[in-house]
Amino acid sequence: CAGDAFCRIGLLKNVIRYVVPAILSNICFFLFTITDAVFIGRGIGTNALGAMNLINRFILVMGAVNMLISIGGVAIYAVRIGRGMWKMPIKYFVMECCLRRVFRRYSALWVCFLQMKSA
Repeated sequence: CAGDAFCRIGLLKNVIRYVVPAILSNICFFLFTITDAVFIGRGIGTNALGAMNLINRFILVMGAVNMLISIGGVAIYAVRIGRGMWKMPIKYFVMECCLRRVFRRYSALWVCFLQMKSA
């Protein structure tokens, strides 16, 4: 691990540097969700609150699939770099980005299809 920036900084500092922002972003997301629920429930009514809760599940599933693809891509990328293959990870990164783009497009088309079907 000599000469590696990750090892020189130390484990605790790296955890604070990389994990704490992810935790804070999740806390902010859930605070926004709770705040939206309070304002929608009191301002618009229970039907709007039910609609928000229905669509919120879809948003959470999309975020989970996006995170799954991203974490898998980062793991493959790290393993390849650890093995000394420097050109191969770039191809995996491009594949990961393309896969996420395809997923977003098909999920948007699915939402449009559901919207047309319900109208």
